[in-house]
Amino acid sequence: MSILKPGKYYIINKHSGTKVGLSPVDPGFSRYAILSAPKDIHGPQLRAVTWNIEHVGGHLYKLVVEGRVAASENGQVFGREGSDQHWTIIMRERMDGYTIEETHQLGVGWILDDGEKQVMSRRLIVHPSFPPVFPPTEIWEFEQIKN
Repeated sequence: MSILKPGKYYIINKHSGTKVGLSPVDPGFSRYAILSAPKDIHGPQLRAVTWNIEHVGGHLYKLVVEGRVAASENGQVFGREGSDQHWTIIMRERMDGYTIEETHQLGVGWILDDGEKQVMSRRLIVHPSFPPVFPPTEIWEFEQIKN
C-alpha cells in the first residue's frame, strides 16, 4: 500500500473532480466547513485549497489547511483551530485513489455526494470484493504541489 509523502497537496474528489478546502465563511467557534470548490470559475471561491499533509506514522495523517486541522463533527468535516485529529488514508489501487477514514471509527470517512458541497464523514459503502471497491464519491486524489 502506498504511503503519501508529507508535503503540500490539493485534495480532489474522484467523482466530482473538484478540489476541497475551507469555506470563505466561518460558521462560528473558529471552524470552517470543508467544501468542494465550484467548477464555475465565476462562482464564490474557497478561502484556501492548499493542504499540508503531515505523516504521523503508518497510514495515519494530519490534514491541515490554512492552519486548521480537518476534524469530524456530527457527520461533517470542518477545519478547526486547535484540533489534533488524525485520519487513516489508504490507497485503493482498484479505484486509483484513496479513502480518508476516521482513525477512531474505521469504516467511517470522507464522502462528497452528488450535488453536495460539504464534505461529510459517514459510514463508507464497501462493495463485497477483494480488494474492496468503493463508490467514486468516497475516493480522493492527492495532487502534490511542486514548489
